[in-house]
Amino acid sequence: MTLSKIPSSALHFVGIYHSIQCHVAGQAGAPRVGNEEEWAPRLEKGQATLLEHTIQGFNMMPALGYCMSCETSDFIAMIEFMSSTRKEAMQ
Repeated sequence: MTLSKIPSSALHFVGIYHSIQCHVAGQAGAPRVGNEEEWAPRLEKGQATLLEHTIQGFNMMPALGYCMSCETSDFIAMIEFMSSTRKEAMQ
């Protein structure tokens, strides 16, 4: 199957998957999903800074976090998901 025959929604999902992959294992200093201690200093900087770092790249994180098809709303949702604790997610 050529890339042109893959639905854009599937490619978008792949982009999102790659964006959070480092955050699952905490690779290259990425704050791990749901780890309140690791996310706290980043969240203190505010959403605008987090979005700027996500879009432009920061430290070891590449620009757009490998999700070239993601929109700002996707990044906001991913940041909210990854920075929430399991307790918050269950409410």
